Amino acid sequence: MSDVPNTMPTAAADAVAIDMLATPGADALGFLTGRVRDAAGRAVVAAGRWQGLGRAYPTLDVGEATRAELELARTQLCDAVSVLAAHMRRDGLPPQRMLVVVKDAVRAALTPVAADAPGTRDVMNDAVRCGIDAYYAAA
Repeated sequence: MSDVPNTMPTAAADAVAIDMLATPGADALGFLTGRVRDAAGRAVVAAGRWQGLGRAYPTLDVGEATRAELELARTQLCDAVSVLAAHMRRDGLPPQRMLVVVKDAVRAALTPVAADAPGTRDVMNDAVRCGIDAYYAAA
């Protein structure tokens, strides 16, 4: 699977997020930002594995398992970013602030080596696109 540990299964994390958002005074923004950071780390690892294997071994079929890992990681990232963006919109924060928080969370997931890894730009672009879509979809 991924080199980045998934410390909490998505369904359990969603339940914790829902409870946290309902708890007055809870650090929901910090929790949701952490979820984005963790999901971005998994997505970068999966994207690097997918693109790196394809470049290193152009005749190798990197397989459905690797493709599925990448798609799952991207979906988890988009889900985490969407919850964060919608939360920020409901709190009345401007879209520019949401973008800064999302980008900072993705960057926090990157080691200096991973910052230039294959697929890192795609992960950032995915996160930004999901954030913008979710921010404006939230009412």
